[in-house]
Amino acid sequence: MKRLHNENGYSLLITLLIIVLFAILGASLMAMTLNGVTRNDTREEIVQSNDLASMGITRITTEITEQLDALLTEDEGMSAEVFLSQFDRILNNYRCGRSPISESASGNTGTSYTVCIHQVEDDPDSLVQLGSRHQALRKNITFKSTGKSGQSENELYSTFNLGATQYPEVLNYAVGAFKAPANRNSGRFPPIPGEGNLILNGGSRIDGDIKVDGNLVSSERGVWRSYSGSRDYDYSVDSVYPELSAFDSRGAGKIAVEGNMYNFKHAFNGYSSGFNYIRHINGTDLNNRSYYEQVSDPGRIFFGSTPPREITSSVEITPINFDEKNRTLWLTESNSNKYDTGRNQQFSGVSRSGDTYLMYRSCILLIFCSDNYDGTFTGTGNNTFNGKFGTSGNLVFNSTATSFNKGAFVKGNLEIRDSTRSRPSRIAGTIYVENDVIIENAYLESDVILYVDGDVTITQSQIYGIPYNNRTGSLIIFAKGNINLSNNSVDLPTPSEFKGYFYSEQTLEIYGVGSNIKINGGISARKIILNAVRGSASNSRYQTKREQERLPKDRSRLQIIYDLDVIKTYSELDIVTEPWIDNVSPPIELDRRYEP
Repeated sequence: MKRLHNENGYSLLITLLIIVLFAILGASLMAMTLNGVTRNDTREEIVQSNDLASMGITRITTEITEQLDALLTEDEGMSAEVFLSQFDRILNNYRCGRSPISESASGNTGTSYTVCIHQVEDDPDSLVQLGSRHQALRKNITFKSTGKSGQSENELYSTFNLGATQYPEVLNYAVGAFKAPANRNSGRFPPIPGEGNLILNGGSRIDGDIKVDGNLVSSERGVWRSYSGSRDYDYSVDSVYPELSAFDSRGAGKIAVEGNMYNFKHAFNGYSSGFNYIRHINGTDLNNRSYYEQVSDPGRIFFGSTPPREITSSVEITPINFDEKNRTLWLTESNSNKYDTGRNQQFSGVSRSGDTYLMYRSCILLIFCSDNYDGTFTGTGNNTFNGKFGTSGNLVFNSTATSFNKGAFVKGNLEIRDSTRSRPSRIAGTIYVENDVIIENAYLESDVILYVDGDVTITQSQIYGIPYNNRTGSLIIFAKGNINLSNNSVDLPTPSEFKGYFYSEQTLEIYGVGSNIKINGGISARKIILNAVRGSASNSRYQTKREQERLPKDRSRLQIIYDLDVIKTYSELDIVTEPWIDNVSPPIELDRRYEP
């Protein structure tokens, strides 16, 4: 029994078992750790190879665009035929199997990317007539980029629309804040404080690319204003940062900012004689750290799980050639083109094959008669003008369907008023207006390009495109003056929809706080200010910031969604179609995938 209860012989055995057990556990733990490290390394290599493949896509699209841009800069433009031959020559240099771009990532051994052109197809929407055949000014180009990092290799296929256009560069951007050219005409381009800046106050929604020639300022508060006596009262409303997505609403949106990016931290609470809303939008205090924080990461000043991609752009926004459009659309009165609207100065049910210039005849005692061209002419009903159209007076449309197949010229104001969904106004053509444009209380179906010397006001209205087989029309406005979108769907849950593109050579300011606006197209101006919140609004009451964070982006009260139909509208309606190329548009990404 003493031997049986003697434990001295088991101590060594237990010690050995413990040592073996800990050795096994230690080896297992070490193996797991090494396996985790290996997995982390592998995962890191996969992520890095994907990033390198994306880097290759950015490199080749930028390089091709810069080469095309250099061609036109050196020669101040060229014929479409010469451009297309040069375009093909440049593309051939990058085709797979010939001369792909291969680059090692700086500072990282074993990392590189190789990128080349996998496939080229004509863009059918960019066809122009050259001699006896149609040729495409733009191509849908699929690039193949292979990123390598250690043992990981990933192939990325991305399709871009590249080439030249005969339409203005601004139409390529959902939002574009541009600066006037260095050799500006001071009469046409007077100085603007904060020129080239884009100011995004609160939760606006933008689907498409952004180009900013100045600074980008963003905040998570919208602003609404009131005026009493001689003072402005400004009030900040808690919201979210603006949200930017790709033009098809999937993936990351792209921003090109020439200046700096800032987070605006201040909240307005009424009248202030010191720092106020005007100083804010003029950009005079951007270096004041009490109000602004300069940032380098665009993800910090945009809402959403997918931050924007910052890119560089060599494309310069060329001002619209108003003089050329004025000469092209101009019409003077003559005995052969005058059309008598009668003393009431109204026309309806008119169909003219030749030129038309509006007038009315007034007589004294039926003997002394004179032709009058001034005044206000009102169009209703169905009208078709197959020749040029002109008036020295104002032109007003009420519930009409009117087409200007060779363009129209209005020396006075153009007004579109008082139409409804059941009795809309439907207008098509290119129109030059030497004074102002007013669209008020209107339901407009449009396929129109407007060139406006004055200001544009759109209030209490809805604007849709005329549907066709291959596209839907738009309202494209190029204005030398200001564009004012105000009091549209105030405090209503459903937005006023505008299918169009709005370009101003002054300041463009849009409110989506009380108002509720959705633009299917885009905007561009020398300075842009967008104020917005998400959700409902009623008597200056809004949903809380936390509630807005949970709302989808389509609940923003100011939405700008890029629409390629604006380009199709311009191409269809542009009166001057001379095949001369003087600008290259930025690359537009159409698709991205990991297999051919």
